[in-house]
Amino acid sequence: MWPLVVLGVLWRASRRGGDSPDRRRPLVLLLAISLAGALASATDMALLFDGGRNLDRVYYGTDTRAGSLLIGASLAIVLAILGRRARPADPAEARPVDGGRRHSGATALGALAALTAVPVAVALVNGTTEWMYPYGLLGLDGLVVLLILAAVKFPSLAAARVLAIGPLRALGKISYGVYLWHFPLFLWLSASATGVSGTRLLGLRLAVTLAVSVTSYFLIEQPIRQRRRPVWMIRALTPLAAGGSLAAILLASASSALPVGIPAADTLPQPPPQLRGSDPACAVTITDASGYGVAPIPQSKESEFEYTSLGEHQSAWSGSAQKTFQTCPPKRVLLIGDSLAFTLGVPWLGNEERYGIQLTDAAILGCAFTTQGELNVAGTWERQSAGCPNALDQWAKEERALHPQAAVVEFGYRDQFDWRIDGKVVHLGQPGFDAYVQKQIDRMVQVLGAGGTKILFLSVPYSHPPDLPNGSAAPAASPARHTLINEMLEAAARRHPKTVQVLDIDPTISPGNHYDASVNGQLCRFDGVHFTVYCSQLLEPQVLGDVRKLVG
Repeated sequence: MWPLVVLGVLWRASRRGGDSPDRRRPLVLLLAISLAGALASATDMALLFDGGRNLDRVYYGTDTRAGSLLIGASLAIVLAILGRRARPADPAEARPVDGGRRHSGATALGALAALTAVPVAVALVNGTTEWMYPYGLLGLDGLVVLLILAAVKFPSLAAARVLAIGPLRALGKISYGVYLWHFPLFLWLSASATGVSGTRLLGLRLAVTLAVSVTSYFLIEQPIRQRRRPVWMIRALTPLAAGGSLAAILLASASSALPVGIPAADTLPQPPPQLRGSDPACAVTITDASGYGVAPIPQSKESEFEYTSLGEHQSAWSGSAQKTFQTCPPKRVLLIGDSLAFTLGVPWLGNEERYGIQLTDAAILGCAFTTQGELNVAGTWERQSAGCPNALDQWAKEERALHPQAAVVEFGYRDQFDWRIDGKVVHLGQPGFDAYVQKQIDRMVQVLGAGGTKILFLSVPYSHPPDLPNGSAAPAASPARHTLINEMLEAAARRHPKTVQVLDIDPTISPGNHYDASVNGQLCRFDGVHFTVYCSQLLEPQVLGDVRKLVG
């Protein structure tokens, strides 16, 4: 509504004295277009935000963020209209623009309030604060407009004098470069890349951003603005620009193909000789069900199957096979958990007979011990997959149907995220949420172990999910949260020593006691989280060997 009110006032003003209305009407039309665009942008943001589930789309969308630019353009047009109206016929009658005699007390107080509110908002509000979308951002834009108006039209105001101090004026000169360069630099200077975090990381990022912006100001911006472009610079930069473009295309093409992580025989532990029992060998026909996989995937297709399933957020099992086991009948083992469990289990299906195990990969992608609320995935609040709230019931049903002697569980990665439950953001490290997750772990033990099934928890591994948009490490990469979730698994094992064991897989896949994408020179995690075929086979003798010992 407010753009229409402003438009009406300005249109009426354009019909009164002063400059010719016909000469002001194009400006009023431009103002109407600008304000309407800002309003449309804010409405677009409100519709797309959807409670935070489309936060990245809203935050980075050109259409949703155009409102700020258009409000700034509206201010420029308003000043142009008012300037035309106030222009005296005789230049000798012109008075200083200084607001010392022309501004009101309300203007002074408003500018001072804006000068206080804007830094406070910058310090306290983050990109996931819901009230910012869209009306908070509109309010912030209005405060910035008020500061610009004070600095340009009323330089005697206290707020304008503060903005005129030397360091801020110097920062203003390079502000476009700061805006332009800070984003790629913040992404590049991440906690993992620099080895520092917190205040030191922020200081490093700011220092590098300022240095690059100053260099850009003198070597690029000023020569272009002043049309001082030496021939040698053009000749030097042209091949660099062409080479950079080609490199970007090649890198983009390379990144579109996911790495496979093909196992190297000399870096894998040798599996045990095929177990032999006293009974004759037996042939077992195995057929996948819609909710779980039993039949092995051809080795050449394992990586493709994993990537396709992860990309589509669901696994589509539809194979069958016949296997010969020397230990008959083979021990039945149910593999449950999230997408990490899924990527571990796919390669294991092809070699299970060596351990006298018939494995069922019943992992459900995207789940966690936490079964309520939403989780923050790279700045976007997302609901869990449809099957996750009832995943334990589904696994219990499959357990009753398959009668496994043991269950291998790789679960808990997503519990390290920030969660929003009943409108409140919670995470590991908060006593209430810790108690809830521990209760969920104990409930899984009680449900799956009720019939005497042994449970082998695999530790939640170190991981490196994508950094946040500002370059900071994702909360799920926190070593403290990693420690907490694994301590909860150990606590469950202590409470149920006859049923539960925990196998720490970090020494094998994170030998330096921290995340590493490669092990033994081979790719182990292709996206910072999920296991490659190599990593799965690296863990195979340890996990399947231990579960075989567990069931006898």
